[in-house]
Amino acid sequence: MLQQLLPVCVLATALRAARIEDGATEEGTPPADVREWKVEDRVAIWNHPEFGQFRFSAPAYGIEVSTAQGPNMWAEIGIGRSEKPASVAIAMTATLAPDAKLLYCKAGNLTEIGIGAEIPKLDVPVQWKNVTPEPTEKNPTPQEVFAPHTRVKDMDNADLVVLKPNGMFIQLQVSVITRAGMFYLGVQEVFAGQIVRTNASVVRKLELKKQTINGAQVALVVPLFAGNAYPRADYLSVFPNMGPKVIKFAVAQNACTRLSKCTVAEWAPVSAELPVDLPVSHGWYVGNVRYYNLVTGCGKLQRADGQEVFIHFSNIAGGGSFPSLEPMKAVVFQCRESQNAGLKQAGIPDAINLHVI
Repeated sequence: MLQQLLPVCVLATALRAARIEDGATEEGTPPADVREWKVEDRVAIWNHPEFGQFRFSAPAYGIEVSTAQGPNMWAEIGIGRSEKPASVAIAMTATLAPDAKLLYCKAGNLTEIGIGAEIPKLDVPVQWKNVTPEPTEKNPTPQEVFAPHTRVKDMDNADLVVLKPNGMFIQLQVSVITRAGMFYLGVQEVFAGQIVRTNASVVRKLELKKQTINGAQVALVVPLFAGNAYPRADYLSVFPNMGPKVIKFAVAQNACTRLSKCTVAEWAPVSAELPVDLPVSHGWYVGNVRYYNLVTGCGKLQRADGQEVFIHFSNIAGGGSFPSLEPMKAVVFQCRESQNAGLKQAGIPDAINLHVI
């Protein structure tokens, strides 16, 4: 069964029409969606030709083996199984592209980091809890273990925003994550966009949140890369607390551009066939990853029939010790009624037994 994608480029089509109404005469050229991840001397490094470089380290332990997956990277932190730290600190340094500005966000507070200024350390508390692992074929009666947990909202992560004079920006989320008793540094490009301004009347039909600048002028965020242009993608909706602050800062610095001058990214999901051994009659579906967040271990999928589906890392098959998903990749899965009351009420099912094609 060949995946039949529903029209998923509604946003791109609407943005192109709005650009023309705003006075655009030609399509802009988007920047290259490339980055380099590596670990050198126990330091994780992110390089992007458009935005610059970040270096991440765990001074007390070091960074070990890393895995790169498109805009995602995770690396083991060198904490021994016998160690029981009360917290884990991550140090960060930046070398930015010319004229770029750096913003640091933690617990909803946005701060500009000046040239040569030190980026605050991310110091993540660790809770130690007695847990019983899920039974497996090899271990049908697992024993209770003492395991670390770092997931606490506003405590286990911080965001770094690199903003360019033309309004292009990239937002990296840095975190300390625990999976199966192991500690990981997680670094993820959670959004790349361009802050644009125009008259409210020009974007009245766009299903994107707008922020009033003055009078009839509004600002909004246009996705910069294909992976950020998924159905219902909207920066101000995804980041309702931080997003308006980023736009307010950018507009005050005149770090934005006319809508007519921006580039339009278009979601480009990988098409795939449903394997013959996973028939529709047995409840299997084929779809694509809209987004996946390393910190929460959750994301959304786009089923071939357009249905939105929730995914939790525990339902990703064959993901190893650190299950993760890359935007736009093709996946096969089954669905069940959501275990979450809010998702259930919204008619969004859970994906289970997910496999990446």
